[in-house]
Amino acid sequence: MTPTATSTRPQVKERRRFVRVPTNCQVIADRIHYSAKTDTKTLAEARNISASGLLFVAEHEFHVDEQFKVAICLSQNKSGKVQMTDCSDSDRAPLTAVCRVVRSRKLPDGMFEIGAEFERVYQEDLLGLKDFLAQELKR
Repeated sequence: MTPTATSTRPQVKERRRFVRVPTNCQVIADRIHYSAKTDTKTLAEARNISASGLLFVAEHEFHVDEQFKVAICLSQNKSGKVQMTDCSDSDRAPLTAVCRVVRSRKLPDGMFEIGAEFERVYQEDLLGLKDFLAQELKR
């Protein structure tokens, strides 16, 4: 008889309230700096999105608790798969929201992975996002 391995890792309870949907859609993150005289926009790629926030990868670092305005360009190709698209070419208006960074880490390739939660979203955009997520979860 061979001994069976037992996990010594404690069970972690899932704390997320909303399911995250994998995606690779375009994100335009615009830092909120009231005295900024330079361009504060960063083009990034979302890795996943939910009704409460998103995870994206960008060339520039964002700091925990930093606020930014985001435009998320959700689009689907003919096969129904979410794809990277320019906001101006999207079949939907971009979702616009104010977000707060909840985590940020530098990746081995020098890019930054940023987790953000939505703080303020127009009701119409939130309904559109929830509809989009529901469609994605049916696939």
